Amino acid sequence: MTTRTLPDHPPDPGDLVEVRSRRWLVEERIEPAASGQSCLLRLSCADDDARGQTLDVYWDYEIDRRILEEEGWKDLAAQDLLRPASP
Repeated sequence: MTTRTLPDHPPDPGDLVEVRSRRWLVEERIEPAASGQSCLLRLSCADDDARGQTLDVYWDYEIDRRILEEEGWKDLAAQDLLRPASP
């Protein structure tokens, strides 16, 4: 059995994360009002079957959270290529 350690810090906007068995782009990180609380992340789905779907999560409470270390994701985030096209 493989164990995976959880990240010791929250991701930054533009990072690609995995939460709830999907890949998400971090669009915004809202710091907690009080020390000891979790930050709130506003996420946009990066998976093809749900691209652009949004999700807000409290990072520290997601049991399967991880920050993906893939090249080029910050460049995609800067260009808004993961957002759905406007009608």
